[in-house]
Amino acid sequence: MSSKYIKIISKVGLLLVVIGFFMPISCNRNGFQVASNLFDISSGGSAISIAAMLLYLMFISALVGIALLFINNGSPWLDWAVYSTCLGSGLIAVSILQTSNNIALGLAKGGSLDIGGYFIGGGLLISGIALIVASISKQ
Repeated sequence: MSSKYIKIISKVGLLLVVIGFFMPISCNRNGFQVASNLFDISSGGSAISIAAMLLYLMFISALVGIALLFINNGSPWLDWAVYSTCLGSGLIAVSILQTSNNIALGLAKGGSLDIGGYFIGGGLLISGIALIVASISKQ
């Protein structure tokens, strides 16, 4: 399988991240409702508002990664930068929310994810594995 097809699989993974944002992530709220709720309950510069911005950044970077399929001329560094931004912002946001005393996302204090959270996690996993395979197959 050529690396172009593997990169398409990576973009399908990012598409799952985007779709997951529109599905319930936690507490029966989609990603936008969760981020909006986090902004509502936080003060301006708190860690909770930073987590909300990181959730939006994860969604935007997934959209940019999908768009790169149509405009990218094969630069793997750009694909990796976008994927790293998407993965990193999501992981940092979840870790901030789990360490806070606020249970706004439902993840703190033993809460669970809804189907959208699993779509996002699965999409990030698929995209990462596909990027690794594409990088190995080019060498």
